[in-house]
Amino acid sequence: MAAGCPITFHPADQHLADQKTPLQLTPANFSGRLLAPLLNNKPFRNHPCDFPALAGLRLDSFGIPATIHQTPGHTAGSISVILDDGRAIIGDLLMGGFAGGWLWSHKPRLHYFAEDLPRILTSLDHLLAITSGPLYPGHGGPLQHSDVVRWRANEGR
Repeated sequence: MAAGCPITFHPADQHLADQKTPLQLTPANFSGRLLAPLLNNKPFRNHPCDFPALAGLRLDSFGIPATIHQTPGHTAGSISVILDDGRAIIGDLLMGGFAGGWLWSHKPRLHYFAEDLPRILTSLDHLLAITSGPLYPGHGGPLQHSDVVRWRANEGR
């Protein structure tokens, strides 16, 4: 609890938390290919998991009316938190805008890095089917559900 709160992640990402070598990122697009040399081989601090973030886990005991859903693609263990009111915290499934979300933060786009790009799109389709409200990515946003649906139909193929 180094952050003063419980730390959780999906067990499929345990290997990332355990690695003792610097981070290696897989570019998902041109921007990612430009950024990878700047970010790869950088050490990162990891923390032990206090409990596993398994699909279906309810967060009511933490005061959050929400359920964890596995949304792999960015990493094998990527998760999203779906609130009961239809909003979703989606982490790095997508990002908003450009320059890490500083420009046009409401515009949906792929994150710079992905372990499995086709799985991101499958996860996004699942997420769009079970949500109705804004999506909150880790960078930029919020993204309006209708904008993401339109982006997925036109550009996110």
